[in-house]
Amino acid sequence: MGKSSGDAVPINFVNSDDGEMLSMQLDCLYNYTEFRDSLVYVEQSLSVEERRAKQIMEESVVLVDGHYQIKLPFRHSSPCLPDSLPVAKKRLYLLKRKLERDPEFHKQYSSVMNIYQAEGSLRRVPYEEVPSLKPIWYLPHHAVWHPRKPSEPRVVFDCTSKSAGVSLNYQLLQGPENTSSLLGVILGFRVNSIAVAADVKRMFHQVFVSPEDRGALCYLWFPDGGLSKDLKTYQMLVHLFGPPLPPAFVATLLGKQPETIDAAETIDAAMQDFYVDDRLKSFKTAVEITTQLQELLTRGGFKLTKFTSNARGVLGGFRPEDRTPTVKNLDFKFDSLPVDHAYGIHWNVEDDTFNLVVSDKIQPETRRGILSSLATIYDPLGYASPLLLPGREINQELYRMKYEWDERLPEELVGRWREWKDGLASFNNFSIPRTFILFGFGDVERVELHHFADGSEDHGNGVIPAFCQQGRTDPCQFCDG
Repeated sequence: MGKSSGDAVPINFVNSDDGEMLSMQLDCLYNYTEFRDSLVYVEQSLSVEERRAKQIMEESVVLVDGHYQIKLPFRHSSPCLPDSLPVAKKRLYLLKRKLERDPEFHKQYSSVMNIYQAEGSLRRVPYEEVPSLKPIWYLPHHAVWHPRKPSEPRVVFDCTSKSAGVSLNYQLLQGPENTSSLLGVILGFRVNSIAVAADVKRMFHQVFVSPEDRGALCYLWFPDGGLSKDLKTYQMLVHLFGPPLPPAFVATLLGKQPETIDAAETIDAAMQDFYVDDRLKSFKTAVEITTQLQELLTRGGFKLTKFTSNARGVLGGFRPEDRTPTVKNLDFKFDSLPVDHAYGIHWNVEDDTFNLVVSDKIQPETRRGILSSLATIYDPLGYASPLLLPGREINQELYRMKYEWDERLPEELVGRWREWKDGLASFNNFSIPRTFILFGFGDVERVELHHFADGSEDHGNGVIPAFCQQGRTDPCQFCDG
């Protein structure tokens, strides 16, 4: 203490509220997220803030050079944004250290930035122009990875970063979040025998920010990714994913210009069959409407791509470059169709089934390990609920007992946990048909939904099977649980 040294060692202090964050996420899981989807349509009125945001965006939207352009929904016409440059610099230098330690990561990160620039989503701001940007805000950025795309990081701009206690998100009104129901879209995907899945390429990057607001989306970067070069100011020209431009509002853009398409079903598809940027649709016999939808979206700058289907004839009707990468070069006469993902559900396209996938990763026998194991099993339809219930009961018991996240479980619960894990592993790749109506079934004369439910002090159970009648044939398919 009190002495200086020529070999100074930098120390970074990080305050982690990991346990508190996990507890909040668990509260959300049991009190809201698990039960937010409903089979009954409930129209929710918009808050005052949501109405103002919606009004700003609707009044400012214009079509410029084939893309929609919308203002940022600032709370005030002249937003008060403090100096955010020091925070952005500090965060970039921390990122630079990671990039220097990992040349492959550096290459991937720079590649993403170059792609954004080549696509016209960003630009470098000339030095003499920077002082004239009003308002101006520098966004820190970092990488996140999708589990299925380990070599393609997504560059995320942190709108929650604070300078002098203020963040960009705080200065923006939060728009309505009511996108299509995930459960509703998936159930619609199961109605008919022919299934088609696709997504909109970089959906949010197709909606541009009004020029007067683009100063609020500045960031620092190294020209051409050269870490030895001086920092320069860059600027995002498009909207970022998140609350400022909610998915619900982008969905309304997907369905604009309905008078140019003489097909009501096409407009309905644009509004009902999308969940954020993914589209799932099932058909009886043909998919002419999909080409109409492609045309509609193209007029607003959106490109529908990564098509996959369980029908080889349908899949062959799309250009190879518009198909999902796993089927671009398939020989449809001899090659099997791959496993795809429909909103996180494993879809075996060849067998046309939804499969339950159980992770074999070993987790510690702690509250954290149990929650991690449960979180790896994604089941929005609820068909695996009876299998997951014992694990969820153990998790709830630990929640009530207020166990620490890394505290070893009591022996009684360890035994129950191991028994449940061993039993669950035997159900790996358990599957149900994707469609309610199988190929060759014929015209459906009547459909009935039967709801069975029961409850106890510990939990409740419910299941909804669908009965589709054709002549004397009356098969039953699982609908929801």
